[in-house]
Amino acid sequence: MVISSAVKDDNVEVEEARRQKIPVIPRAEMLAELMRMKNGIA
Repeated sequence: MVISSAVKDDNVEVEEARRQKIPVIPRAEMLAELMRMKNGIA
């Protein structure tokens, strides 16, 4: 599950994902991982 920084840790969907052992990844971290081996244009 990729979450925005606007989503709080006590969000019911985030809590349920964690309970089910689903990885919860911040959006910035996911974007960095996606772009790690790519050339980006900003």
